[in-house]
Amino acid sequence: MTFLESLKATLCDDEGVRTRIYCDHLGNRTVGVGHLITDDDPEAGLPIGFQVTDERVEELFDRDIKTCLSDCRSVHPNFDRLPDEAKVVLASMSYQLGLNGFSGFRRFHAAVKNQDW
Repeated sequence: MTFLESLKATLCDDEGVRTRIYCDHLGNRTVGVGHLITDDDPEAGLPIGFQVTDERVEELFDRDIKTCLSDCRSVHPNFDRLPDEAKVVLASMSYQLGLNGFSGFRRFHAAVKNQDW
């Protein structure tokens, strides 16, 4: 399994895949694989329970993965040279926490930099 396949499988297992708009545990409107609906998303005005297409879920998932990988590379310029297992953990954290939350783990990132697994 490639890194990207492992990441997608991990995120789907962790987040679940939902084609209906729902409120997450914080009350945020969400759809797909934990995609937080923003004001810029066409789903912003749609009601809870609204069904989106599988294609839309995949589009949001791919976009969110690109963002989290970009965030990982901004925090760890050597990200692509890390072991796949480490990349999956980092990308999963970034996906779930966003850049601000992800970048706040200073000692964790120092350990990654030193390859202190």
